[in-house]
Amino acid sequence: MNDHDGPGVVPGRYAGEAIRLHDGPTPRQLASEQEKAQADGLAGRICAAAADAARSAYTLLELLGEFDAMGAIRYWNDFKSLAHWLSWSCSMTPGVAREHVRVAKALRRVPTVAGLFREGRLSYSKVREVTRVVDIVDEHKLCQLALTATASQLARMISGFRSADGMRIGQQTKRRVLWHEREDGMVEFRARLSKDEAALLIAAIDSAKDQCGTRPANPGSVWRRRAGAGTWCRQLQQRRRSSGCGARLPPCCPTGSFR
Repeated sequence: MNDHDGPGVVPGRYAGEAIRLHDGPTPRQLASEQEKAQADGLAGRICAAAADAARSAYTLLELLGEFDAMGAIRYWNDFKSLAHWLSWSCSMTPGVAREHVRVAKALRRVPTVAGLFREGRLSYSKVREVTRVVDIVDEHKLCQLALTATASQLARMISGFRSADGMRIGQQTKRRVLWHEREDGMVEFRARLSKDEAALLIAAIDSAKDQCGTRPANPGSVWRRRAGAGTWCRQLQQRRRSSGCGARLPPCCPTGSFR
């Protein structure tokens, strides 16, 4: 206390030996930086392991697709399906096995997605969601979406798309338009279409009738020859292109059906 009293000492001011200020990181900061560097290293190793897991999953699904393509399950008895065999042989639950079989089959039809999966750029979770809309959504657009969105975002988008367009997706395999020319020279149509496609077809028929005039009583007149199936098909295709509808009708087949 004597060093801080007496003449020349300003009350309230420390007059002892100068205290050196710490001008670098504190020991706690150094320890925190070391822990962060260690965490960054672990994060990198985790991501690398995830890429390896994706490549391994691709190999499994590729082999499973080949196994299914050659019908190899016929050499194993007492199994109801490929998923049943996979569940037993690879210790999977039935639901997981069925999903693996579905993805393996779909993966053979999307080479671009399969390539990204093989490189480890797409995870199994993303590939599983993408293969739900194979042959419905353009593959390249799906790849762009899968590369930019998270797996959770991708699942929500595809789920929303399937929910909004689920009825239409189910209708795609049931669409049929058949026509043939009768012996009397008339053309007979038989169609099974969705509501919007049927509306376009009806509108095309009405438009052809308006352009060709009212149908006369004589069945062998010019109107019947001009308002044939070819005109209606062309009208339908033009209207679908102008309307921008997603589901495109296939071109008219001269044998009397749509391909």
